[in-house]
Amino acid sequence: MLRTVSIAFFLLIFFIISLPFYAVIPLIAKFDPKRADWMAQNMVCKAFDVIISLSGMRLTVEGKDNVPSSEPVLYIANHRSYFDIVTTYPHVAGLTGYVAKQEIDKVPLLKYWMRLLHGLTFDREDPRSGMNMILTAIDYVKKGYSIFIFPEGTRSKDGKMGEFKGGSFKVATRTGCAIVPVAISGSDDMFERHVPFVRASDVRIRFGTPIRPKELSPEDRKHIARFVQEKIEEML
Repeated sequence: MLRTVSIAFFLLIFFIISLPFYAVIPLIAKFDPKRADWMAQNMVCKAFDVIISLSGMRLTVEGKDNVPSSEPVLYIANHRSYFDIVTTYPHVAGLTGYVAKQEIDKVPLLKYWMRLLHGLTFDREDPRSGMNMILTAIDYVKKGYSIFIFPEGTRSKDGKMGEFKGGSFKVATRTGCAIVPVAISGSDDMFERHVPFVRASDVRIRFGTPIRPKELSPEDRKHIARFVQEKIEEML
């Protein structure tokens, strides 16, 4: 109970304190876009570090050295919890935008931060919305931003990994960027298994060896979603 209240109070304070930055960051972006992007990402990552501390999470991160730091990549991860973005974001390499469900757009402050951080949302029931999201993500990668996607489309409710949607991988196949598989375990123990309370738990994040689509066999490239999913299952 105390952890839940502490996190909620911190988020309230963060959103209040960050209000001036809603004007400052776009202003800086007019003169130095990359600096503005780094400022926004660093602010959110520091806030996530505080949430991790308040939650009592015992976080283990492995394989960060596997992630290329000089080029944009497509992060592909299994999805267990609302905490998946909180735990992974402080450990990505370079400027990174996340793909999330469209419901976030209904929360004004979250929507604003998603846009500042090159985050993307889409309607899972609308194929056109999904395609527009993919095209925008491709454009971001070409501009040097990494993209982080949970291709199951939704959080696992029983701990079993859902089938990866193939459309997400077009971001890599059409840009040639590397795919970094990410295996997340234990994050659902933080919240989803005992909603609405946050409880301390052991969470592990593993960044795998980059996968370059052009280096795959024709068969694996044709079924790249299944290929990457099997890699993540092995990592888990």
